[in-house]
Amino acid sequence: MSEMRCVLAGVQLRDDRDFTERFQETNALCEACGFVTVGTLVQRSRTLDPNTGLRSGKAAELAALCRQSSADIIVLHNNVSAGCAARLAQLTETEVIDRTALILRIFSMRARTKEARLQTEIARLSYLLPVSTSEDTESHKRGGSYANRGAGEMRRAQLASRYRGRIAALKKELAALERRGMQSEKRRN
Repeated sequence: MSEMRCVLAGVQLRDDRDFTERFQETNALCEACGFVTVGTLVQRSRTLDPNTGLRSGKAAELAALCRQSSADIIVLHNNVSAGCAARLAQLTETEVIDRTALILRIFSMRARTKEARLQTEIARLSYLLPVSTSEDTESHKRGGSYANRGAGEMRRAQLASRYRGRIAALKKELAALERRGMQSEKRRN
């Protein structure tokens, strides 16, 4: 399996004095995940852009950097919403993950026991759950019922329901696994 080529991008907020150190930590996390960093891009700003995380000029610069370096993935140092990551992915034509998703990916890769794999899957789905429901809350502000939702809203509701169901099933499986482990330990003592 060939290594994935990544571009590391981040926004240095004006009040963030530890940015350089934490940006280097994110780069080390990329290496721990097996990514080869082929480029970096930093923007200084007061806030994250609500649409893509980066301002339009830097987002265009990032897209050019990805094409030039043949990057497979963009790792955003800053945590962003799923919608923000999706818009940036569409603009750059490159997969986008943030620091939290990167850390979850590392945990998943390193999970050796069944219990650890269940815990990382629960964490991953729990991370994705608010993402799948965040835009649903906007529809509730507009009013209306489930019956007059659009196709996108219904799909998000179904996806959230599936995530909740899967999380519940995984927690049940994890609890059973922990009970069996405690029973085995009691028998040994």
